[in-house]
Amino acid sequence: MTSRQISIPHPLPSVGRTRLSHRSGFVYRLATGYYRLKRRFQWWRSGRTYAAVRITDSLPYRADRHSSLLIRKLGDTDPQLQVNKITNLKVAISCLDGVLIRPGETFSFCKLVGR
Repeated sequence: MTSRQISIPHPLPSVGRTRLSHRSGFVYRLATGYYRLKRRFQWWRSGRTYAAVRITDSLPYRADRHSSLLIRKLGDTDPQLQVNKITNLKVAISCLDGVLIRPGETFSFCKLVGR
């Protein structure tokens, strides 16, 4: 048997080459709009019922509780990144808090938090 070198294409563009969407703000906005519409069409076409009802009253019990550290020392990374992470979590939680998932409904993080 002889050993052959197998060439696997790299998923990222070659060094020095930038994507068109990175060079042009218009193309970037056009591409993101396209993918958002594509995702909405897939949601609509799937026939699933997605959880969207929110309850404003306090529930009598807590389903789960978070216990991980929010601010950690991660080498020599900028601490502002940790603060930004907490801000992003607050935004996401405000979109998810009180969502009622009924039997047969699908929970979609992207549908509740994303655009």
